Amino acid sequence: MTDSNGGDGPDRDPPPSARSDDGRDADDAASEDVDAGEGGSDEDGSDPNSGADERSVDAEQASAGGDEASSDGETASADGDKASAGGDEAPADGNPGVEGDGSVEPNGGESANPGGVARTTAADKPAPEADASAEQPIPDPSANPIGWFRRTDNEAVIVFKDVASSVGIVLVIGLVLFGISGVWPPLVAIESGSMNPHMQKGDLVFIMEEDRLTPDAAVEGTGVVTYQQGKEAGYRTFGSYGDVIVFQPNGGSDTPIIHRAMFYVEEGENWYEKANKSHIQADSCEEINACSAPHSGFVTKGDNPRTNQQYDQVDRYQVVKPEWIQGTAEVRLPWLGCIRLEFSGTASCRPLFGTAQPASPGMIGDQPTVSARTAIAAPRS
Repeated sequence: MTDSNGGDGPDRDPPPSARSDDGRDADDAASEDVDAGEGGSDEDGSDPNSGADERSVDAEQASAGGDEASSDGETASADGDKASAGGDEAPADGNPGVEGDGSVEPNGGESANPGGVARTTAADKPAPEADASAEQPIPDPSANPIGWFRRTDNEAVIVFKDVASSVGIVLVIGLVLFGISGVWPPLVAIESGSMNPHMQKGDLVFIMEEDRLTPDAAVEGTGVVTYQQGKEAGYRTFGSYGDVIVFQPNGGSDTPIIHRAMFYVEEGENWYEKANKSHIQADSCEEINACSAPHSGFVTKGDNPRTNQQYDQVDRYQVVKPEWIQGTAEVRLPWLGCIRLEFSGTASCRPLFGTAQPASPGMIGDQPTVSARTAIAAPRS
């Protein structure tokens, strides 16, 4: 037996170790964990005594149980990492986590993660989702005809959809305007110049049911304001007094006429006395076609002072019954009626642009006739 006192004293047995076999095993395991975590801290110049003291304490704690020893060993490894300040940094050659002896640290050379907060790298982030609709193939028309029709790039189908959508928009607008005006269709195309200068050939004029938004000056039960009543009340439309009305001449099915209502007469009335004599080329009621009045209604006239100098009822039409009236003019849209006239063939706007004009079967003398109606609403002035 070796003398621990250099041979000067009696031999003594070494004091019993405070660690059990299990504690030594745990101590060895903790020492291995410390060596792996520190990655050669002795070579980096860290204090070995500090690491040994921490391992001794951890080993004694580990003696309480094998599972706790492993956990405490990991704690000692983390403490050892903190103690070796800078000993775990990557070498100058730029390879993180590789020590001088070639060993690799568990976290890739990075310092321990304090607080246990998870780190997210660019590789962990989910990639942005691609647009699923852009990658969907065009369905088979036999299996999904609606989906194919909506997504196909067939030129004929594309043209059809464009035309159909345009027609649909026009129909929707027309229905809305019909709900406002109460007249279908509610736009009239002017075919002649008998309403010049207030309405021109080729204009598109919106009309509205005469008993809607009835003015206070209107003839009772009709919704129409005459020139004479408008002059007294200061009511004007389209550059003069009174309403401009659209009516069926003599109550027939001929092309409607758009003229101004001049005054109202009762059935059997001699209206020659109330008429403006400058608009009558006659000396008495007997010389006038519609005098005395065969029924109650309106006497009308065009605004053109050159072509329409007389009342319509002097030699052309009967007194206009209220039921013959289709509506009153509200808004004028210049030139837009030319499109309708050219397509219908009833008149042409080409003379206005210096080209020849064909015969106009819809024309009645110099009366502005109308051939179609669509819709717009506007308040009366």
